[in-house]
Amino acid sequence: MKSRRLIAALAATALTAGVTYAYTKPVQDRNQIAFWRTADGTQVDAYNIYGQPVTTYYFPSPNQPPNVIVRNAYDRDGNRLRVSRTLADGAVDLELRWTYDREGHVLSQTQTQGQDQLVTTYAYELDAQGRVVQVEEICEGQTQSTICKTYADTPDGGWCETAVYEGISILDIGGDVNPLSLLMPNEACLRFGRSETVYDAQGVVQKIIVSDDLGARTWVYAYNEQGQPTEIVEQLDGQPVGRMTIDYDADGMIAKVVLDGTLGQRTVVFQETNPIFA
Repeated sequence: MKSRRLIAALAATALTAGVTYAYTKPVQDRNQIAFWRTADGTQVDAYNIYGQPVTTYYFPSPNQPPNVIVRNAYDRDGNRLRVSRTLADGAVDLELRWTYDREGHVLSQTQTQGQDQLVTTYAYELDAQGRVVQVEEICEGQTQSTICKTYADTPDGGWCETAVYEGISILDIGGDVNPLSLLMPNEACLRFGRSETVYDAQGVVQKIIVSDDLGARTWVYAYNEQGQPTEIVEQLDGQPVGRMTIDYDADGMIAKVVLDGTLGQRTVVFQETNPIFA
């Protein structure tokens, strides 16, 4: 009860005083509490003596109870075992659980979400150095799908991710392949069933390779000094068949995109984040 009064009092103080951030340590230094003022109200974080978040409360207003509570649980080694998100009506709409090996490497993660209890499980396979060499993602709901990803080092210090998708249906956007739809490696995997994504040593995508009825497709990426993609070239069996160029404004926002493929050239101009097709 005392802790509830403390949280409520400090939350109200932060709101009335216009404080965007406040920090305190209760007696005996047993835990720590941080307060954040956000656009949606006030966030109150309670930490254990090791600085790990234990409970987070979201208050929509000073006179209302929290509408969201996030709780964390850890093992004796400090590994996070469980996270749950509880809504104002007491329903748990999201729960995450982890398992670890003796060295503290993650072996699995299970996510349960929504009233339909959609369960997604990630199982990790490690090499002798504790590096992830395979991830299997299983999504179970009304249907079941699986994505298995394996990893291998490349000579330049990067790595190659091979993803294989198995499910009832594969995502199909139809028509000519638009490079904009393949900026995320998972999208290539879901559409074509199998994809290879090559990363450099910094984890930046260099190319994505897939296969379909037409042959082997490759998307090759180029970047500017700020690390933003400026060109994506689509190749079919090693021959260029499409290109997307991206221009940015002074603020680093996308200003113009030019698509040049088998269907001709198309320009998209962005004004205040709204695309205008030409």
